[in-house]
Amino acid sequence: MGILEVFKKSKKTTTPDKAQKVVKNIKKSVTKEVKVPTVKVVAEKKAGKPDVSSQKSLSKLSKGDAHLVVIRPLVTEKTADLGALNQYTFEVSVRTNKTEVKKAIFSLYNVMPVQIRIINKPGKIVRRGRYAGVTKKWKKAIVTLTAGDKIEFFTGV
Repeated sequence: MGILEVFKKSKKTTTPDKAQKVVKNIKKSVTKEVKVPTVKVVAEKKAGKPDVSSQKSLSKLSKGDAHLVVIRPLVTEKTADLGALNQYTFEVSVRTNKTEVKKAIFSLYNVMPVQIRIINKPGKIVRRGRYAGVTKKWKKAIVTLTAGDKIEFFTGV
């Protein structure tokens, strides 16, 4: 027996009876019925009121973690104008997404956001004489609240 004969495929012959038994066993295992319990889900949403199940899942984010997501509120003339539309603007971490921002806003300010829009702001190229560099990139989140909700930090704006 040579060294390369180990890698050759061996010819295994199966009789037709054995092949038919294997096929029957496969068919039996495939055709077994699986009973799945049916559950009726009734979704009742009141206008302007978030459902309680989403509030429970959002309360899991602690305030220390929320400050890592929401870095600071942005207070400019444009964001002050958005306050009339019940929209608030925050600088958020570059690695966050909309659901993390929603959880952080809920845990920090106890208000449920209706809509969150996120804008990626790229770093700009700057020069100081012959030296060129790039400012850091950052992310801006515009949070829309329901008509009755307010964030107290922005009341003076």
